[in-house]
Amino acid sequence: MPRIAAQLLKSGKSDQAKYIYDEMTKSFLADDGTWDANGLNESSWYIALEQKQPVDAYAQALAWAERAVEASPENGSILNTLGVAQYRAGHFKEALETLERSVKLNSKASGALNPADVAFIAMAHHQLGHPDEARKHLETLRDLLTWDQWKNNTDNQTFLQEAQERITTPDSTDEQPDE
Repeated sequence: MPRIAAQLLKSGKSDQAKYIYDEMTKSFLADDGTWDANGLNESSWYIALEQKQPVDAYAQALAWAERAVEASPENGSILNTLGVAQYRAGHFKEALETLERSVKLNSKASGALNPADVAFIAMAHHQLGHPDEARKHLETLRDLLTWDQWKNNTDNQTFLQEAQERITTPDSTDEQPDE
């Protein structure tokens, strides 16, 4: 459903997209008033993982991710989604801070770095005008994606391609840094 709503936004049908987003948001609220963190996270991820979505779609992904973190603040996967959504929404400084928290939690839980954390940390550093840090994290990402557990993951390979394009192409920032 989030992808359908994003497609509606792309085709100029914002009222229909808003209706879908509103109905989905209602479905994540339990009768006891608690939020379904996993449902919010999954729906946010479906939007945030893709480049070139409409601004309103990224805003919705960010809103869902923020609610998911409120419901489950110590979940590294959910923090990762929030960081990616913040990055997509142009909040690069906040994305960097969130993704660094995500790295700590995800590394502690799995004993290894999560390529999505590293990719968006690299791109956030790039957007914030930190080229050395961006390149350092890009190299870490390249190394991670040679590992058996990651090398065939399509999303991570797509993130690597996006990071390489952004970091190695002159003047490839999305907008002014938000520092």
